[in-house]
Amino acid sequence: MYDKEKIIKNFSPLIKSSIKKYFANYISYEDAYQDGVVKILELLESYKGGGKVSLECYLKYQLKYFYMQKFFKRKLENEKTYTKIYQTKDDETIEVLELIVDENIDIQKDIETNEMIKKVREIVSTLPQKQKEVIEYKFYENLKNKEIAERMKIKEDTVKEYYKIAKKKLKDKFIENGIDIKE
Repeated sequence: MYDKEKIIKNFSPLIKSSIKKYFANYISYEDAYQDGVVKILELLESYKGGGKVSLECYLKYQLKYFYMQKFFKRKLENEKTYTKIYQTKDDETIEVLELIVDENIDIQKDIETNEMIKKVREIVSTLPQKQKEVIEYKFYENLKNKEIAERMKIKEDTVKEYYKIAKKKLKDKFIENGIDIKE
């Protein structure tokens, strides 16, 4: 039905560019390339022509998506693995990538996140009452300025002013406490 060799030849540059983009330091380029060829062959089997999407477009986006998924899966695995170095009898050093998940990585990230949230809440609690309320309503309850004004029984412009002042104070306090802020 399809000239598979011609299709693979035509999509070879896309496979190569995807590998370079997502797997710059990939140990086996040839394995990654073969994965792409196999994926194209699978896609040819599953493609049902006659729709709004051409074969070329279908293959292009499915192949890119395939490599992106593979990249992110590999990245997650690498974040959860660790390397051990062994010394052999002949004094050769061998690095072995242990594929055992290091559960402490996720726990450590959770602890750091919780500590950061706690620190931010402590800093917010140092604001004057009205400014603190505006920040809490805005960020912890996701209320709009109009809703905050109704709850606090003040004008919307006053909410904006409290927010502007609180934001400046918080920015300064975050910098003092070594909290990285992104605007």
